[in-house]
Amino acid sequence: MAQDGTPLVELDGVRRTYRRGEEVVRALAGVSMTVREREFVVVTGPSGSGKSTLLHVMAGLDRPDEGDVKLEGTPLARMSDDDLTLYRRRRLGFIFQFFHLLPTLSAADNVALPLLLADEPTGNLDSESGRDVYRILRELDTAIVMVTHDRAATSLGDRTFEMRDGVLQ
Repeated sequence: MAQDGTPLVELDGVRRTYRRGEEVVRALAGVSMTVREREFVVVTGPSGSGKSTLLHVMAGLDRPDEGDVKLEGTPLARMSDDDLTLYRRRRLGFIFQFFHLLPTLSAADNVALPLLLADEPTGNLDSESGRDVYRILRELDTAIVMVTHDRAATSLGDRTFEMRDGVLQ
């Protein structure tokens, strides 16, 4: 897939922390990256490394503590909750590990949207079904950011990153 084209998602110095009791968890620690049209990006890393938080920030489901996120050139900070909802409905597909599909769309339509975020899409599948999902994802003509524990999936991506302790490497 091509790495040219319009930037769909841009992150610049994004930080996100959470509190877990008295503990402060640094989920994202200054992450910067750009995802362009028809680009397949794979992010691997262990549980708790910040992979899912990265996808949630990209989708506007979560807002960063610091840094900038742009969705197709529009700063996330300038978008109202209603604008974000419309953006996600019209421009974003999200594959969750536990099959949370948009109820108004077919399964095919859920993954055929212009910008696809996949959070452990094969996490609950046997290896053969997982390979089928990877093949289907690779054939889609759309930008994809997939986070996974499966290091073998790095061969799918135009670019691959490893995430550890909130840092994209």
